[in-house]
Amino acid sequence: MAQRGVIQGQIFLDSFNPILENAIKPRLMEGKREPCELKVSDFDDVMYTVEVPPNNLSTLSLSIAINGWDQISSNGGSEVLATKYQGMISPQVRPGHNLTITTNLDNPTVPAEQLLKSLTELKRNLMAAPFDRAFDALREGRGGSVPPAAIPWRKNEVVYVVPQADRVTIIFAIDFTESDERAIAKSFLMEFVDAQRVANNSPPCTFTPDAPLELKSMPMPPSHTPVGFLSFVIFPQHVDRGRQEKTITLLTGFRNYLHYHLKATKTYMHMRMRKRVVGLLQVLSRAVPEEEAKAKKTAKGRTFNRG
Repeated sequence: MAQRGVIQGQIFLDSFNPILENAIKPRLMEGKREPCELKVSDFDDVMYTVEVPPNNLSTLSLSIAINGWDQISSNGGSEVLATKYQGMISPQVRPGHNLTITTNLDNPTVPAEQLLKSLTELKRNLMAAPFDRAFDALREGRGGSVPPAAIPWRKNEVVYVVPQADRVTIIFAIDFTESDERAIAKSFLMEFVDAQRVANNSPPCTFTPDAPLELKSMPMPPSHTPVGFLSFVIFPQHVDRGRQEKTITLLTGFRNYLHYHLKATKTYMHMRMRKRVVGLLQVLSRAVPEEEAKAKKTAKGRTFNRG
């Protein structure tokens, strides 16, 4: 699902997974009791498995496989699990996954609506952990006490969280494998930075082909030729008065936001090309020369003119 953003023409994707919601909501809030084993793919190469075993229809398990699990866990992920999923972490993790959460559908530990939101936003909450930790410290005036974090969200791509005393710099190392997508992404990001400059109260944003100075001592992404590095500078005013959750949601969804608009741009370009080809074919079909009247001849070969 997608929702139209504040800026005209831009689309922001939802922070929850709608397929998970469709699978979990009837069982959690509508009393549906049927066995289930559903595998779901999400953005950022994330995989889910929803399971309700046939011998225990009141127990639902949600497992997730996510990139950068070790880095996420050591940079605030463990704290997120302890607070938002207390008592639901299963000691037995489903093979091929990093985490399994189990809940009793008949007797949930938290209100059903709150639990549904927590389950369908599992990816968002885990990815938000490094941001939460850095922003909490920034808001409390101890930003320089938190070490920087490098989270490999995608293949050949890393997100850096670099806390400082008065700010937190978020840096996306962005890469695409296809040459056409690299060109479109570079153009889009340059336009995005220009648009950010005129947006009221938005974080300062820069895009550079080379790694910024904040990454001097940080590990570089595996790709030696990334599209570039996009940096957001978050100040205390961006995370105070209840703004922190929205700021984190937008940051965790930015890479998918970029991917969505890149694919939409390619679709638009292909539609324009097809429309142009159709127009040229119509012109070509009308450009048939008129046939000249053939002269009639007599049996002796003389030209016959009808007078």
